[in-house]
Amino acid sequence: MTIAILKPIVVDFLREGNNRLLTTGEAARVLHKRHPELFTTFEMARKNVRVVRGASGNINSGTRNRNGKPVADLIRTKEEVAKWKNQFPKPLDEGFQWHNLPTTAKRWLILADIHIPYYAKDDLIVALEHGREKGCDGVLYLGDTCDCYQMSDFCRDPRMRSFAGEAETTKEVFDLVNDFIKPKAVIWKLGNHEERYEKYLYRKAPELLGLPGNTFEAIFGTKDRGIEIIPATHPIRHKSLTLLHGHEYKGGFIAPVNPARGMFLRANESVVSAHQHKTSEHTEQTVLGKIITCWSVGALCNLHPKYSPLNKWNSGFAYLETNEGKYWKLHNKRIIGGNVV
Repeated sequence: MTIAILKPIVVDFLREGNNRLLTTGEAARVLHKRHPELFTTFEMARKNVRVVRGASGNINSGTRNRNGKPVADLIRTKEEVAKWKNQFPKPLDEGFQWHNLPTTAKRWLILADIHIPYYAKDDLIVALEHGREKGCDGVLYLGDTCDCYQMSDFCRDPRMRSFAGEAETTKEVFDLVNDFIKPKAVIWKLGNHEERYEKYLYRKAPELLGLPGNTFEAIFGTKDRGIEIIPATHPIRHKSLTLLHGHEYKGGFIAPVNPARGMFLRANESVVSAHQHKTSEHTEQTVLGKIITCWSVGALCNLHPKYSPLNKWNSGFAYLETNEGKYWKLHNKRIIGGNVV
């Protein structure tokens, strides 16, 4: 069918409603779908739209078609497009963002799943001694530092320590670690256990949300202790390495024999995570020769808690050398019988 016959159909379509705000490709797709018997292919519809608009690839390139006739009412201007875009209501921003590991420290001691006050004191001390021996000048708490036991959704023993008691013990540990390591920077990445606090307020005391005294910063005095808090759902980045607690991906996918491999299957990038209380590593090479390695870090909590007395957990920690340029190196350590292996 000739362009002369199809032209009136295209003109009427473009003058219908706000259709002239459509790009050439968008208009062609609609025409092809609406009149398949006339515009038998997408390219045929696109060609007719371009001829009518007098455009040569850029629909804002001119105001007249090849015959010199005005077609301004069929072409969307940049001003019209900007005005149209501004009519959309502002979406709700849930605040997700990436955080970069500070450059003030060059070697980071990574401590995960301490679950204060149910922590393994001797193993924590071993990790701290090893970290100082290796020259660690930064401390990264990679989630579940404070247990928040009484705010759990699981069946709780009311005789166990209150959140206030946990907070006091956690602050004592923070101070002892700072005094021993004397770090240049300290990061506290919240995990699913710390996340219990905010969820508890959601359910039990929503009126208290937002009060300055109810934040982790206020409760744990992190500002005075030089500790930066990273929200539970936010990842940390250092060059090509991502650091997670491990609960950020939902669905229980990282609970197989090798948690590091489970993380690799989801992230497809180099990741350090915790959460599973197991030390593991998984490496693969891409078709382009890129080496991707994922690690899961052992825990520094009691390995035989009442809710799971028998398990496959192990004690451990890690430290990260940031090095210069694009390079970095992770050392993932186990603690067995008080020894670092």
